[in-house]
Amino acid sequence: AHWLLGKMLMEGKSSTAPVHKEAFNLFQFAASSNANVPQAQHLLGVMYEYGLGVDGDFDQAAEYYRRASGQNYMESSYHLALMYAYGRIKPQQDYRKALALLERGARAEHAPSVYYMGIFKLYGYGGMPDYERACNWFERAASMGDIRVSDKAAAAAAELRGLIKNAEEENAATLQKLADMSEKAWD
Repeated sequence: AHWLLGKMLMEGKSSTAPVHKEAFNLFQFAASSNANVPQAQHLLGVMYEYGLGVDGDFDQAAEYYRRASGQNYMESSYHLALMYAYGRIKPQQDYRKALALLERGARAEHAPSVYYMGIFKLYGYGGMPDYERACNWFERAASMGDIRVSDKAAAAAAELRGLIKNAEEENAATLQKLADMSEKAWD
């Protein structure tokens, strides 16, 4: 109940404006070792990451995300992955750790994690680029019906499929030209 009331205060659903300080106190109570509510731990991470009602502190945000992620709260795994990807966790940016967290979220059918798997495969973050796999991740994210990512995942999949098709056609035409040139050279 504490984390839910805190969420309502944080989002301004109980008044005309968010009440971050009160929400923070409720989240702390719900996230304590006695209650150990992962949703409250996650929202404390959000508050620390974005400086909502408290001074921004990436280390504290990461710690709360880790705690909630450790309880299989995939939204926290996703946020923690983004912190690694964007270099918000000391000592440096770490795509491999981010990728491992995104894979975990993708296995749990967390749509934003699935979408970001597509981005990571497209650009080769944490490994080599793989356009076909990126396209597959985008298509999977688009089919999940999550309003946060479905439309942009569908657009990315369609664009990437078109680019792959164009590249394949261009490669085939180039190979055919080379074969034709080789035949002429032997004549």
